[in-house]
Amino acid sequence: MATALITGASNGIGLELARRLAADGTDLILVARSVDKLQAIATELSDRHGIKAGVIGQDLGYEGAADELMQKLGDQRVDMLINNAGFGEFGTFIDADIKRINQMVQLNVAALTSLAHAMGRRMVAQGGGQILNVASVAGFMPGPGAAVYYASKAYVLSFSDALNYELKGHNVQVTTLCPGPTDTGFATAANAVGSAAFRWPMLSSLESLADYAYASLKAKRGVSVHRLLTKILAFSVRLAPRFLVNIISAHSIGFKR
Repeated sequence: MATALITGASNGIGLELARRLAADGTDLILVARSVDKLQAIATELSDRHGIKAGVIGQDLGYEGAADELMQKLGDQRVDMLINNAGFGEFGTFIDADIKRINQMVQLNVAALTSLAHAMGRRMVAQGGGQILNVASVAGFMPGPGAAVYYASKAYVLSFSDALNYELKGHNVQVTTLCPGPTDTGFATAANAVGSAAFRWPMLSSLESLADYAYASLKAKRGVSVHRLLTKILAFSVRLAPRFLVNIISAHSIGFKR
């Protein structure tokens, strides 16, 4: 039976993917800061689906945290890594708390990279595996008013696409999930409530995104952009003049100079 390790597993897309994987008979290792919440989820899923579900309490938002997670994991085999933990912060860059910004870079970029490196090496050694890195449609464009968040997702998109190419010969598939705005509570946490991006018709449901993400894993897709409208946006910005892309992106975020 395969085992999946999921970061950010206590809510949102991480939790929904855990539910779908458990229903399919996949054992789970759930990672997040709240051990009590993870334990309740693990008990629910193991009782309902007869799978093994372990928990690791780990904050990944500081330097060295990914190494701590790998030490706690020990030599447990992992066939699938879901690199989902991350957060966003909307607002003018120079007015932001630099400690909060650095924490975002640590979680969205550094921890994801360290876990992909450690687990990628293990997967090559064991003869195969899967990695899903959660990027965003934000990774296709600059984001005035959320500059660091958009840049962090651009990194995840570029890194994951290249890593998929590198590891294909080792039977390791890397899927890059690129959601558009989704009803997960992200907007509230990122101070983005009311922005055009988080209103209909751009906003999609968590259930729809989770179904798409799970299908992308099963099909072993590479870059996977959720919803037709989001696909059109993601690929059209590559053809548009850069100044226009900045204007459109700033408007969707609600940033005004």
